[in-house]
Amino acid sequence: AWLVTTSGFTPNAQRALDRYGIQGLTFGELSRRFQLDPASLSQKQKVWQKKATDARQGKKRVFVIIPFSEDMLDVFILGIRWAASQVGVVAERADDLEHNGEIIGEIRKAIAEYDAVVADTSGANANVCYEVGYAHALEKPTILICRNGTELPFDLQGTNHIMYDNIIGLRERLKAKLTAVLS
Repeated sequence: AWLVTTSGFTPNAQRALDRYGIQGLTFGELSRRFQLDPASLSQKQKVWQKKATDARQGKKRVFVIIPFSEDMLDVFILGIRWAASQVGVVAERADDLEHNGEIIGEIRKAIAEYDAVVADTSGANANVCYEVGYAHALEKPTILICRNGTELPFDLQGTNHIMYDNIIGLRERLKAKLTAVLS
């Protein structure tokens, strides 16, 4: 399998790609490999972006609340996005949102408008906890996940979590939970 990006992969994402036998390419590498001229690649990129936008329309959406750190990128792409794609839903996080204003307003809007929320509470990130609290206040269906060995804040200790050791262990359990929550 291939995964293509516009700007490359973080070291953790690259290790995850290697571990699971997925080849990661930038658009530039793709262009060189298939001898595409830059203008042709730019046109193809626009077509792919339009197809991605069209594919999102009419689908259920989950908003992903996760720390923005390199060590969580593989959880997002290879774990959460994979599970969402398997059940036919779109998974997006704050950096996928198009906006011109204050990002927290856009995050609140997404939490309110999307069909469900998936949040990784590993590390008890303050922003994640705040956004989970907001989702709970709206009574939004929320799936909490957390890496095994993480100490949860008191208020989250009694809340059901999918505890995972690795991405492969997370994927099938999250897929089943998404199916249950969104059906």
